[in-house]
Amino acid sequence: MLAEVVDAVIGIDTHRDTHEVEIADPAGRAIATLRIGNDSAGFAHLLEAIATVAPGPRVAVLLEAAAAMGSGWRGR
Repeated sequence: MLAEVVDAVIGIDTHRDTHEVEIADPAGRAIATLRIGNDSAGFAHLLEAIATVAPGPRVAVLLEAAAAMGSGWRGR
């Protein structure tokens, strides 16, 4: 069961300039939603948000990267 493996699930829908993020509990209930910039500052903001709102350290991150819009994740 997912709840036994992770504390939160982070879903990221990538776009050219921003990414839409939802942080949810293992049952899929939203804990937080946010929009981050597709840049280093945006990624730092996301990490801070995860550390602040996730109910524990075990997270699964799902990144939708159609047309390489999430390319910033590769060290941009």
